[in-house]
Amino acid sequence: MSVRQALATTAARAALFHVALFCSVAAIAIGLVYVQTMTVTDREMHAALNEQVLGLNEVFADGGSDALVAAINERTRLAIDPEALYALWNGQGQLLAGNVAIPFPGVTAAPTLISFSLELPSKEQHTASALISRLADDSTLLVGRDVEGRLRSRGAVLWTASLSLLLVAAVVVGSAWWAGRRLLKRVDAVASTTARIAAGEMQQRLTVSLADDEFDRLSGAVNAMLERIEDLTGGLRTVIDSIAHDLRIPLMHARQALESAAESANADSQQDLQTVGRELETLQQVINALLHIAQAESGAAREQWQALSLADLARDAVELFEPVAEECGLTLSFFEDDPAQVQGHPQLLAQALVNLIDNAIKFSPTGSRISVRTERTRDLVRVMVSDQGPGIPEGERVRVQQRFVRLVGADVVPGSGLGLSLVAAIARLHRGRFLLEDAHPGLRAVLELARGGDAISRHP
Repeated sequence: MSVRQALATTAARAALFHVALFCSVAAIAIGLVYVQTMTVTDREMHAALNEQVLGLNEVFADGGSDALVAAINERTRLAIDPEALYALWNGQGQLLAGNVAIPFPGVTAAPTLISFSLELPSKEQHTASALISRLADDSTLLVGRDVEGRLRSRGAVLWTASLSLLLVAAVVVGSAWWAGRRLLKRVDAVASTTARIAAGEMQQRLTVSLADDEFDRLSGAVNAMLERIEDLTGGLRTVIDSIAHDLRIPLMHARQALESAAESANADSQQDLQTVGRELETLQQVINALLHIAQAESGAAREQWQALSLADLARDAVELFEPVAEECGLTLSFFEDDPAQVQGHPQLLAQALVNLIDNAIKFSPTGSRISVRTERTRDLVRVMVSDQGPGIPEGERVRVQQRFVRLVGADVVPGSGLGLSLVAAIARLHRGRFLLEDAHPGLRAVLELARGGDAISRHP
């Protein structure tokens, strides 16, 4: 099971949606808190710088430039706050006191907030923020802070928050994959069982665990439905078998009576009796075809499955119809690939091949060719019956596989409209495919079965 399959489940998609929603909301909340916190701390820092500027301005107003130089030197000497920055330059840009050597030109009298790059004695560059103003004697006062540590702390906070969100997302995605894998495993088990049931294994049941979750409740309901369907199917099978048995004997007696009556009848009566006999024979064929279809669709024939060669069955069918084809002026050819074994019901598969060849003979013009070809691939065994008759329009190829469906113009050919529907039912019983294709000219009927008896795709 791939990660893509696991994450494609409803549970996984729901989990991924919620983790995306959670991460989005968390990112917005963390962003708002971060911005608000940084705004407050910046405001507090600026207020502290402004307070120091006011204090130093008072020192300058009371004692002049010498008092201001002494105050700045005292603060830098004590280094109570190692991130504090002070500088006093005279009007010529000469540093009088402080720990920032580079002057800033164009300073106004009002304190102005600036950011600049500060080179430490270790040659390391730090970012600094400061208030700078021009005093009455044309000197410049700078009061600021080294904010490199603050910026790095902010980056660490953002990194930690992002890493936390990624960790949460990874945990949830992993949980979603695990939940999806577990869910998909149960869905695959249900799909596998229902596929076998659809193929005719009506005794199959869905597994019900002790968890009593929604899958178990659904499986229990489906199993109860299958029990009811199996009971109804069994009853229907019994009724069909009874009807078939009850009809066969009267039909047989009726045909025997007709044959006896025809021996002593005049020419006109014999012709009428022969017509009735043919109708009874057609009725018998219809009953047999319906019984075969019911047997195939009920899945009861699975009990008689065995390993067999589809090529051998096709060869036998061709040999059976060679005299008929020759009598109709047709060339019937058989082409065999390497034989391969399939699991199936020999009588029903033989009946399907007989129906296909018989159908090709009925609709082929005199002098044309009919080919029966078997081939195998890695996974499939295929039998193809191709003729050079009128073919079947593409839009009608599905409809003719239904019971009693005959196309316009086919009424002149004897038949009941059950031959192709029986082949389709036998293909479904064997989890295979029955396809009708254009042979250019004519029709190509294809019966495909899986080599291992497994189900194959219902679509080309």
